[in-house]
Amino acid sequence: MAALEDFLPWDLTEQWKTLTDSINTPTVTGEDIYLKEAFINLCDAHAVDIVQPDMGSSGGILETKKIGDYAEEKDTAMIMHFAGTQYVSWPMYIWRLLRKMPWPSRYPINVPTIPGGLIWSGWLVKNR
Repeated sequence: MAALEDFLPWDLTEQWKTLTDSINTPTVTGEDIYLKEAFINLCDAHAVDIVQPDMGSSGGILETKKIGDYAEEKDTAMIMHFAGTQYVSWPMYIWRLLRKMPWPSRYPINVPTIPGGLIWSGWLVKNR
């Protein structure tokens, strides 16, 4: 299993921490969280291995950048959730380029193609 996503409601920080500490599978949540402030408890407690904001519902490109900056500061990985259209996906590309962040290579993402890589069966294959 690549990751355990949204197994619990995102606001149950203590339960997420207990779950994350109890298993070897990476834990992921965040697609329903609005604004950075709600991610702070998860990141501060290292309650999940990966936060996963959705740019379409987290507050837009700037708020998603703030979430990514905070997660990075707290040594918490971040991947993007995507439940939108091409109008939401293009800002994701721009955000990635501005952040100079690599796309995760072992977690599924659901965008058709990205600069520097190719999506094949939902998984990123990096150009060499």
